Amino acid sequence: MLKRIMVFILSFVFICGLVMGGSACNSDTADDQILKIFHAGSLSVPFAELESVFEETHPNVDVLLESAGSAATIRKVTELGKTCDIIGSADYTLIPQMMYDEYADWHIRFARNEMVLGYRDGAPYASDLADGTKTWYEVFLGGEVTYGHSDPDQDPCGYRALLVCQLAQKYYYDDAADFGLTPDADANGLYNALIKGTDMDQGRQSIDQEMVRPKETDLIALMEAGTLDYMFQYKSVCVQHDIDYIELDGAINLSMTGEMPDSTSGKPYEGAEGFYQEASVAIQKTPTETQTIIGKPIVYGITVPKVSENKVLAMEFLALLLSEEGCEILTGVCGQPSIIPGLIDYPENMPMPLTVIV
Repeated sequence: MLKRIMVFILSFVFICGLVMGGSACNSDTADDQILKIFHAGSLSVPFAELESVFEETHPNVDVLLESAGSAATIRKVTELGKTCDIIGSADYTLIPQMMYDEYADWHIRFARNEMVLGYRDGAPYASDLADGTKTWYEVFLGGEVTYGHSDPDQDPCGYRALLVCQLAQKYYYDDAADFGLTPDADANGLYNALIKGTDMDQGRQSIDQEMVRPKETDLIALMEAGTLDYMFQYKSVCVQHDIDYIELDGAINLSMTGEMPDSTSGKPYEGAEGFYQEASVAIQKTPTETQTIIGKPIVYGITVPKVSENKVLAMEFLALLLSEEGCEILTGVCGQPSIIPGLIDYPENMPMPLTVIV
């Protein structure tokens, strides 16, 4: 039985001389080539930046980017039979869960993120939230604002919004005393109050003030039109689109991997990750099968699927993504922290070698 291998890497460069006689590195080939990338909506801006850099050094390559919610992105390959050269997911665990072993057998964890509340110019009570006069859930429950999130069945940001609301109820009311907090009555029953519907319909349809769209970036147009006041969003998306946002407590924003206040109730909290795992959401994995998503820190993953028709170029693109220049684009330009070193799952299954620059 193969043992899972996790390898730490600082940055990557493609070993051109070992692949196809080095012709891939030159990229000055006789025929134009297409590199097709399916990716999470929250990767649209950084991948567009990487596309420009990659095409400058590969003048005969046309990088085609196609965004959707991460689950929907993966289903394009696994259910619709489409082909692509790279899949980038906002939740790395979807790759092994939905693609191993038929469609992929390795991936790289390359970036982190956190959940925030984005808000439009002139949103009611925004100044109260910014100065702490009111809590965000008090404002949302007041019935005077609209708030939105993406579809949890299609997009990790959607089920992460639901997890945030569950964790907020636990942190601010259900288990507040365990963390030295005074239970806030406004957080009592918060999850069902904010996320409308029942069973597998909960959080899937726009009801009253709650607005739902397929992927997280679809919410931006609603906000720009003034239809949506607030949205559960990735911090990087707000940074990239110059949207004002309010940061959430580390206990609920799915960013932390370190310690939280000790629980005195005997519950099995082991740092933030242990508390995050107290929340869970069932999503529709296939038309006949559901899958339970457990709360965990936000980590992005990427792979070259087995159906890729251009694995050489795909690996070169990953080398750029994981290089110092790629990390600067992600972290410095796009506000999406790179994981340095990155993490490879099953590196022995990668179609082409990458090497470490020490």
